[in-house]
Amino acid sequence: MALTFHRYNAELDKMDFFEQTKPGGIVTKQNYDEAAGVVDKAEDALAIALKDLDGAIHDREQDIGKSEFAGHPKFRAKMDEVTANLYTFAGDLGEAYRRMFSAQRQLIAFLQAHKELASVEGETIIFEDEANVAAVNGLLGRIVTAAKDVEALVNRQTALENAEFDKARKALKKS
Repeated sequence: MALTFHRYNAELDKMDFFEQTKPGGIVTKQNYDEAAGVVDKAEDALAIALKDLDGAIHDREQDIGKSEFAGHPKFRAKMDEVTANLYTFAGDLGEAYRRMFSAQRQLIAFLQAHKELASVEGETIIFEDEANVAAVNGLLGRIVTAAKDVEALVNRQTALENAEFDKARKALKKS
């Protein structure tokens, strides 16, 4: 699973995802189509990462089934719970990323449709019309919320796994 995330993050870095989708850069460089293409590539890479993640969870489940402990009801119940949690995590993560990508596409389309009305000062996009400011801020808010959701999901999963490792270490020390 860690390797899947590493590969996905490396792919985002390789395509310069975060720089290519910065709203100020999109407006100043007028690279609306490029930015939309980068979002498409990031979503394609996500689909591959989620498929790899699904495969890793499936392989883990197969390995557990072959384990000498698989016949123990408590062990099996715990492993089934962990597997269900991993599938839930993968689904939730995919949905959070998709919400972010959707909002990014909408922002890019909005900026393109209103390109004559936008200018950039530093990192700030300037519109004269308050309705356009509100629309851009709303879309940026959705992107930030989705990005925070991704981070929270990863942090929650990491904390859950760390807690399980700590519990296992303590149980080993007792025995």
